[in-house]
Amino acid sequence: MVRSMFSGVAGMKVQQTKMDVIGDNIANVGTYGFKASRATFRSTYYQTAKAASAPTGAKGGVNATQVGVGSKLGSIDTNHSQSVMTTTGFGLDIAIAGEGYLQVQDKNGNIFYTKAGMLDIDNDGNLVDVNGNFVLGVSGDPYTQEAGSNRIAITLPNAPATAATATEPANNKNLTITTTEKTELANVTINFRATNNLPLNNRVRATASSGALLIEINENEIFSASEGDATAVPPVLPTTWLDDFQQAVNDAVKEAYGGESVLGDLQIEIDDPNTLEKAQYTGADIISTDYSYSSGGLGVMVPTKNPNSTGQDDGYLDEAGEATDLEGAARTLKFDSSTTSLPGAWGELDFSIESTGSDFGREWSSTLLDPDLNRKVSDVIMNLSQADLNADGVYDGKDDGLTFTYFVMDAAGPTVQVPTGIDADTGAPTYEEMTGWLYTSTQQRAELESGGSVTLKLDVNTEGFDVEPSQADSITIGFPKLAKMQNGVTESGDVDWNKYFINSQSGATGWDLDKDGVYGDTLTNTIKAVASDPARALGFGANPFKLTGGTNGGPQTAADLTSIGISDTGVLSGEHATLGYMEFGRIDLATFANPAGLTQVGNTYFEESANSGEPKVVMPGSAGTGSIAASTLETSNVDLSNEFSDMILTQRGFQASSRMITVSDSMLEELINLKR
Repeated sequence: MVRSMFSGVAGMKVQQTKMDVIGDNIANVGTYGFKASRATFRSTYYQTAKAASAPTGAKGGVNATQVGVGSKLGSIDTNHSQSVMTTTGFGLDIAIAGEGYLQVQDKNGNIFYTKAGMLDIDNDGNLVDVNGNFVLGVSGDPYTQEAGSNRIAITLPNAPATAATATEPANNKNLTITTTEKTELANVTINFRATNNLPLNNRVRATASSGALLIEINENEIFSASEGDATAVPPVLPTTWLDDFQQAVNDAVKEAYGGESVLGDLQIEIDDPNTLEKAQYTGADIISTDYSYSSGGLGVMVPTKNPNSTGQDDGYLDEAGEATDLEGAARTLKFDSSTTSLPGAWGELDFSIESTGSDFGREWSSTLLDPDLNRKVSDVIMNLSQADLNADGVYDGKDDGLTFTYFVMDAAGPTVQVPTGIDADTGAPTYEEMTGWLYTSTQQRAELESGGSVTLKLDVNTEGFDVEPSQADSITIGFPKLAKMQNGVTESGDVDWNKYFINSQSGATGWDLDKDGVYGDTLTNTIKAVASDPARALGFGANPFKLTGGTNGGPQTAADLTSIGISDTGVLSGEHATLGYMEFGRIDLATFANPAGLTQVGNTYFEESANSGEPKVVMPGSAGTGSIAASTLETSNVDLSNEFSDMILTQRGFQASSRMITVSDSMLEELINLKR
């Protein structure tokens, strides 16, 4: 009975120890890099009541009769198997995808080994773990050094000073401002604004405030190019309007900063060389954000008097002695002897006017009109579509409006389908494939009755034409009001020159029309027009220029890195704004012949023991070790289901052992009671 009581006590002790191990495992179920343990038991000594006997010829063998006296703790083993990996989003968190341990060193020089890869960079640039212990490997070039157990430190060379710069898009070009002073103080925001409140000849005014600079440009002042002087000593080089503008801005900025600008000089660049070919820009041009085209003109001249019976006039001029145009509005189309050309966005272009449904002006030459065509004046002026004319070729004022077509011939342009008329048999429109630029517009009856001109837009739907609709070139064509045109043509289709006619020359000194209103063969003049002009607006006022990247340079630390990362081979690297990509060292791993022999010392650390074998330091991914997984941690390998089932068994074992003591005590009590 005494022996059974001792067995119960021993059983309770070992079950309590196992419960402690289970409790430690459960407590660390959320500890990264934790390795679970288990407790195993051994039986203690046995009392032999009868020894075993060997068999003889007359009798068989007899087993020994023994009574055990309880259990004892056999071992507490650590499970070093790999657990589940979890991503964390922290760039310096790492896990080992396989065998191997991180090496860390405390302040006393002791080296420990761990699977917990929560790393950081300390104030001195050392790679450390969350306990502040140094992570070991090699510093410097990670590719020329053998695996090691040295501290890994981030060291950066001195960075060069850099200038601040900003680029803003405007009007299909990029505007760039860069400072010559290389300093963080140059990281300011610059706003350009137009003003008309500056005194005469005061072209630019700058106002500086904390982190900002306002530059006001006198919109009425002119910034001009200079031809230079090669004969001067020293020679004076030619400049552009941009040089003039930049100098005026820098003078104003220096004055705003009290004579010495913290920005140095502002260097202003425009990536469109066409802007530098112009001789000058106004302040309004530079700041404006109106990028629309201004329409060029194409109009007709209308005389103030009727021709005489011979078809010749004696000078159709207005009271001021000038030839009149439609409704007194300015028109740029003139009949003169200039070269036929249309300066436009694509250079000098030969052009023609396509009167839909006719051959008028198809191939422009020195002869304005073939007299055999016998075109009606109203057709010429209106560029009428054949569908808008009656059988006699006269416009009948239909409500569906007039279609205007203007075609610019250009071998460099796209191939377009130009309307040429109406098929007499089918009534369907006819087209001809031509190379150039097609302008179109349709005017409704109300617009024709009130207007004296129409603006045609370039057809941006033409294949091969790559321009935004808002940027499409345009041109203005003049025409008489609807009433004039209707009154100017008789029912028979003839022109009534008492009511309407066209002047063939800008000086209005003679007519080349016969008495029937048909062009004669004496007209040999050509036609000239002024094309649409792209806006001169540069758009400096469109958006603020937020200058960034200005630095003072000098010594750099890990804090100056824009990013830090660890590769799968353990290489520690970073990105610097001016120094670029750099590598600082490599994390190396340790392996052991018997990892189970490592001794736990807390903080998820292990240390070498007599039975673990000495550490072998290797590069990640070599000699059987796993690679490094960045932004990842290895979770605890505690299996809660096993722990809970072990807990139940341990509880029952403890309970049963306690019952042994209780029962033994009852038996002793009965024995004592025998003497009563």
